[in-house]
Amino acid sequence: MLKKKLKIILICILSLVFLPTHAMAEGRKKIVIITINTINYNDLLADSYFKELAKNSIIGLMNSKSSGNMNEYKPYLTLGSGQKSDASFDYTESIKIDENTSSKYEEITLNRSSMGNIANLSINKLKKLNSKTLYNALPGKLGSILKSKGLKRSFLGGFFFNGSYKSPGFFVLMDEDGLIDKGEIDGIFTDNKIDQKKLFQEFINYKASSDIVLIELGDIERLYLNRSLYSEAAYNQNKNEILSNYALIVQDIINNMNFDNEKLFILTPYSADINRNSELLSPFLIYDGARERGIATSKSTRREGIVTALDFAPSVLKYFNISTESFLGYPIESIAKSDNTIFLQSLEKKVYSTSTYRSPIIKTYAAAIMITLVLYLLKNLFNIELSLSILNFMIKSILLIPFAFVMEGMIVFENIAIKGLFIISLSVVLAIIIDRIAEKTINRVKLIAFINSLCLIIDLLTGQNLLKYSIFSYDPCIGARYYGLGNEFLGVIAGCTLVLFGLSIERGKKLFRLYIPYLIFVTLITGLPNTGSNVGGFLTLFISFTIYVLLEKNISFLSSLKILSCSMLISSIIFIFANLIAEDKAHLGKMFDMINADGIIYFSNIVLRKINMSLKLIKYTIWTKVLVLLIISAIILIKKPNKAMKDLFITAPYTRNLILASSISGCVAILLNDSGIVTAAVIMLYTVFSMMLTLQTKI
Repeated sequence: MLKKKLKIILICILSLVFLPTHAMAEGRKKIVIITINTINYNDLLADSYFKELAKNSIIGLMNSKSSGNMNEYKPYLTLGSGQKSDASFDYTESIKIDENTSSKYEEITLNRSSMGNIANLSINKLKKLNSKTLYNALPGKLGSILKSKGLKRSFLGGFFFNGSYKSPGFFVLMDEDGLIDKGEIDGIFTDNKIDQKKLFQEFINYKASSDIVLIELGDIERLYLNRSLYSEAAYNQNKNEILSNYALIVQDIINNMNFDNEKLFILTPYSADINRNSELLSPFLIYDGARERGIATSKSTRREGIVTALDFAPSVLKYFNISTESFLGYPIESIAKSDNTIFLQSLEKKVYSTSTYRSPIIKTYAAAIMITLVLYLLKNLFNIELSLSILNFMIKSILLIPFAFVMEGMIVFENIAIKGLFIISLSVVLAIIIDRIAEKTINRVKLIAFINSLCLIIDLLTGQNLLKYSIFSYDPCIGARYYGLGNEFLGVIAGCTLVLFGLSIERGKKLFRLYIPYLIFVTLITGLPNTGSNVGGFLTLFISFTIYVLLEKNISFLSSLKILSCSMLISSIIFIFANLIAEDKAHLGKMFDMINADGIIYFSNIVLRKINMSLKLIKYTIWTKVLVLLIISAIILIKKPNKAMKDLFITAPYTRNLILASSISGCVAILLNDSGIVTAAVIMLYTVFSMMLTLQTKI
């Protein structure tokens, strides 16, 4: 009896020893990543298998903007470092460590390697290259974190070009030493092309002993590099044939995955289209056996269907229950949507329309402003024969065009002429209606300022559904901003609020106290993380509004400085606290997290990047010319006023305060915003043009 009990106990002990090991092996989380470079969303959906797979996945468009001018290789390093990175074709060659190559790697890096490791011999060059950028990127950051947690990484694939095998996909999972635990590069190729059978066999072998496997399907990359040799038809035919082969590979891989504890990422780090001139967002999908279907989003973009390359590393780490606090991005989330492929096609069309038509339409608008300014000055300084009523109507229409820019965000125009016609027609019609409603010019100016301010306030409070698709707002392909209030419309809301405030309090001093809460309200919704989320905008409005109020109350300079400092300190504390406790942190809240993780160097790099961007914009943007011309016009109107202007200064001294506050506001905008030159120009536009209109009426 005792022997029987001992046998049972021994069996139980053996079960406890061996069964959990097996259970852990079966239940261990795994990720498979497949990269297919230089294709776009339409390419992916053109294949029936990928289209069906997309319908049963979480799909989205990824902004893979990296450091400096874009190329096909930077996004891979950006994915792996979690920060905008720099790389080039010369750094993409990787080797397998064996008896012949280990000494070479160790000589270059002074790091030890193991047989079977995959190594990048350019790791030191990559680190040096990225140390010169202002993004603080650390090549291999994701891989090092995975390695520190004991997770095994494998790499398969690449492409053959100019006599050697290239593998930019290696950048995604390599650690800071330029190593991945194991993998195969040249062993999966036949006739310099990926061999489906060899790749699949190696996948089965390596997946069993790995936690994360990256497969780089690089044949289309090789085709893209040789695209100049092909006609458009031949290029597309070859690309489609390769994609069909990829579909078979992906199908085999999916059939050999257990989606109870495994997940598949298919990424296109760089999206290219030989027929388009603008940068495109890259398609990606996340497949978990069709458990989740819909579209992707993240707290980085707050946009349905759009994420950034910086969100990839946090997504991988979150899946393995590893902290993501040291990364700028956020984990990718999903939104359930049954018609996800149709939604994303529509989104891609909207984004492409905004990106393509934004520059020519805005340049045309800026040119119209300058032409109107010149005509007005010629009319008033040299009394040239021009119809004053037509000129005034042009000014009103130009001031209403930003409202039309907001409204056009509701509609996707595939033709730039139709889009432009809609914008002009809406502003002209609205100008006519305002002329009918308001008899006095000053009331017309106030109505224009009120309409522009109101539409922006409503959209900010309701989720920026119009601003996100307006050509006068932000471009997701550029990736500087995805939500909140952009610097162009910051200029509109600042300029219109100043004008509305100035004209209204001058007409009724009792309204002064009523407008103070309104100014505070506008300032707060500009900066708070769930509305405008524009830190520079918050400070710009706060300083400009405070200065204007102090000027109106004739407070001494020293007292004004004290009031401004105290008010700014209190408001900044409230504003920073709101950003820190917000569930969806804005840029400021995330900046504090990154400074805490990376130190003050992160903050100094931000400052330097903003200075560089401001200087670059001042040099190249058309808004610099607009601002200069507006300043010249304001100086002429003040220093060499005609009789109407002299009367205006006497009967309405607020005009001088308005010009001064607007000028200070513009200076603050330039100092605090990386594209502040645009904000400053738009603020001055509303101030100077409103003054020109009010000259035509008796105050």
